Amino acid sequence: MVKAQLPELQFLRSFSRRWGKDSRKAILTGYLQLYKVGVIPPGQRATHIGGKRKVKQFHWGGGTPTFLSEDQIERLFAKAQETFDIDLDGEVAIEIDPRTIDKSKVEKLRSIGFNRVSMGVQDFDPKVQEVINRRQEYHMVKEFNAQCRELGFKSINFDLIYGLPLQTKESFSETVSKAIDLRPDRIALYSFAYVPWLKKLCEFRHKVPLL
Repeated sequence: MVKAQLPELQFLRSFSRRWGKDSRKAILTGYLQLYKVGVIPPGQRATHIGGKRKVKQFHWGGGTPTFLSEDQIERLFAKAQETFDIDLDGEVAIEIDPRTIDKSKVEKLRSIGFNRVSMGVQDFDPKVQEVINRRQEYHMVKEFNAQCRELGFKSINFDLIYGLPLQTKESFSETVSKAIDLRPDRIALYSFAYVPWLKKLCEFRHKVPLL
C-alpha cells in the first residue's frame, strides 16, 4: 500500500486565511512544485524499488488534500502515476474535509480515479464543533455522502472522535446515530489527543503565530 502524505497542508489551509487569493495561489503553487520535485521526482523512486511497480492500494492522506484546487489535485495525482502504476481497479482513496469540497471537486476526484473517500466528521454537535474550530453542518456531510454514492465511490468512511471538549455521552451517542443513518461503509473511531506543544512547535518552525 502506498500512502501519500502532504504534511504541511493543514498549516497552509489555516494560516493562509490571512492572505489574499493571489498570495494563497502563489504559495500553494510553490509548495506543490517542491513536493513534486523533492518527494516524487520522475523515475527516481521507481528506480529504487525495481521499476514502475504496480500499486493496488493508494491512500492520499492529510493534512487536507481537498484544500487544493481541482487542477492542482489532478496534476499532483498525475505525477504520482508517472512514478507508480496505480491500479484504478484497486483501492484509490483520499481523505476529505467536507468544508473544502463541492460537487465539482467530487466529480473531479472520481473522474481521475479515486474510488474511496475518508471523511473527517469528528462530531455533529454544533457546540463541540465550535470549540474545536471545525464547523460543518450535518446537511453538508449528508449532501456530500449522497454525491459520493451517486458517483459510484466503492467505499465511504467517516472519522469520528470521542473525548472532545464539551462532548457528553448523550451528545456523542446522537452523533453516532446520525452517522449510522447515513450508512457509511466504515466508521473509524479515534480518541481525542490534546497536544498543545504542537502549536508551539509550528510557531517556532514557521516564525508566525497560528490562527
